[in-house]
Amino acid sequence: MAEKVQKVGVQRVKGYLYFIDKQGDISRALKAKDALAQKVEKIGIQKETGWLYFIDKQGDISRSKIKDEQSYAMPTKMYSPMEVAFHIGRNVQTVACWVRAAERGLYTGKVKMPVAKRVGKSGGRMYTAKDIETFKKIASDMQYGDMTSFHKPSRDRQKKKSLKTK
Repeated sequence: MAEKVQKVGVQRVKGYLYFIDKQGDISRALKAKDALAQKVEKIGIQKETGWLYFIDKQGDISRSKIKDEQSYAMPTKMYSPMEVAFHIGRNVQTVACWVRAAERGLYTGKVKMPVAKRVGKSGGRMYTAKDIETFKKIASDMQYGDMTSFHKPSRDRQKKKSLKTK
């Protein structure tokens, strides 16, 4: 709910954008061009933090309480598998191998494998910065020879599969 701060009664002209500048005065600028702002009324309002100041339909200065800052947070940056590989110091094929192994249930490590978000029309895999940190932990496990996280099917299973296909 907005509250009026000061009654001014500015008459608007079509084609201009009206706003409150840094000095607390009402200014206007052409909407279509990068024109310099013109001062319409010198008021000198002192703005308080946590409030959004604007010019309402009657041409008066009003303000509205800003919600929590998290609702205005920037969207998280997404990284492609190639960028993930660059950040963790491995090649793309290795990262792709880890992801495929996790999808098939062959990864049983201590750290949970990140799940890719499908983005765009093509449905490409994308990861967040938090996912990159997880991949770094997995890469450090691999560096110290802990290959037990990725287990291969036993030879008995492989023989049974080959017998079934014949």
